[in-house]
Amino acid sequence: MLMILPKSIRKIQIEIYILNITLLLFIFRPSIPLFKYPFLILYPYSIFHFIIFYREKAIKDSISFFKNIYIIIILFIILVLSFYFSDKIYLSIFKDIINLFIIISIVFMLNVISSTKLSINYFFLSFIHLILLFGVFITFVNLLIIFDIISLSNILSISEFPIDPINNYLSYDYNFSLIPIIFGFITIIYYLQRTISIKKNIIYNLLLLFFSLPVFLSGSKRGFFLLFLIIIILLVVKV
Repeated sequence: MLMILPKSIRKIQIEIYILNITLLLFIFRPSIPLFKYPFLILYPYSIFHFIIFYREKAIKDSISFFKNIYIIIILFIILVLSFYFSDKIYLSIFKDIINLFIIISIVFMLNVISSTKLSINYFFLSFIHLILLFGVFITFVNLLIIFDIISLSNILSISEFPIDPINNYLSYDYNFSLIPIIFGFITIIYYLQRTISIKKNIIYNLLLLFFSLPVFLSGSKRGFFLLFLIIIILLVVKV
């Protein structure tokens, strides 16, 4: 995706691309818990890099950024206060605080770095592109699990997926695993609405079928409902 551009622009594009990967690794880690390991590498690196090269710009842009998300900041403060003044230590609240802080920090870094129209456009295009790649990979993994080609214990963390007390095997929540697949489905629809060649049109339609397979085979009612809703909307738009 990187074209022959001035060195400063290429540098910004690489930074945006890494941050997008970091954000998606964090968001999609419930689908593939192993995503947390590359995230734990990229996130500290991104913060360290950001502090070195963008600390002055971050200070200037912080006020306007926090004004735009003041409702989220208020909710974050409420979470912190509820955790601090609680008589008991609620691990779920603490996790929510950490998760919200991570998302806000990544979005803030993206906001500071993507300060021009060109960089904002690249952020959007690279984000869409990465969602499609993540969707394809997670769809492939889901199909391997559904057809029992690979074992859950080989790719998933036992602490994240406890033993099912009835069947005595690792339980896997397909509702979470189908989220990036649905996002990938929507991404392909976005590409199909643009002017594309016949070859790309065939490839995108095959990907739609590919994404649909784990939704039908997983037995997830929520996933099937979302897929059915998307198909209905597509039919209405076409008609």
